[in-house]
Amino acid sequence: MTPTLALIVASASAGASVHTQATAAHIQHTLRRFNAVAQHPVPMPTDADLADLAAGEVVSMVRRRPDGRYVVMGVARTGLPKEQVWVAALDPHFRSSSGVEAPLHEADHESVWYQWADIPAPFADRHWVVRVWDNTGLAHQSENTMWEHPWALDTAAMADARRVVTAGGVDGVTTALFDAAIETPVNEGAKDFLDLGDGDSLYLYAVVTDTGGGIPDRLVAAFLQAKMADDITRVVDRARHHIVEHYNSHHEAILGANGEAVARFR
Repeated sequence: MTPTLALIVASASAGASVHTQATAAHIQHTLRRFNAVAQHPVPMPTDADLADLAAGEVVSMVRRRPDGRYVVMGVARTGLPKEQVWVAALDPHFRSSSGVEAPLHEADHESVWYQWADIPAPFADRHWVVRVWDNTGLAHQSENTMWEHPWALDTAAMADARRVVTAGGVDGVTTALFDAAIETPVNEGAKDFLDLGDGDSLYLYAVVTDTGGGIPDRLVAAFLQAKMADDITRVVDRARHHIVEHYNSHHEAILGANGEAVARFR
């Protein structure tokens, strides 16, 4: 696996080995604590994965849940405070999507989005509505050491989405395209930001999806995993090199999962 975050300089010395093992154990302990209380528990990395994380590498994985669904996850030890990574991941100025999307509802700590994906023939296009929220309860329960930003399908909002599409509110999506698309039966996951102490944190991005309509789940999982490390690295690089200058006193406040505005960095 190619190192993407140079947080620890590898060394053959015994001291460096002990330090890496201790950090791997701390990462494992943090993830276990998180899974005990999270809205969306995450797969546990293997011992080899934990060693890679401790050494500063981005790790991506595909695991199968007991219900048969595939979980695709990327995780990095950032070397940065979780608040800095949170802003880099969720600042609306940097929002990107692989398809078309439109907000149906936006409020503090919660939003609802219609999303549509153009799928190459012979497969039909896909669309869905997700509710996205901040797990404020977890932030308080963890004494502000764990921030979770989960999402899940909101099938009841598809009727609202159709009305928005019919009114011309979604660029490139007509009512005919809406009616011809397949509604995905599963789309859930979370972005997680976990304190490791000493200004360090884990950033995790986990996705569970079933596109329906004959596209194999394992194929979709492989596609998501292939881009996961780049997605993780892009956010961490933004947090390290750009977000401190960007999120300044002139920037609209961004709320943390604890319900409070993240303090501006400049």
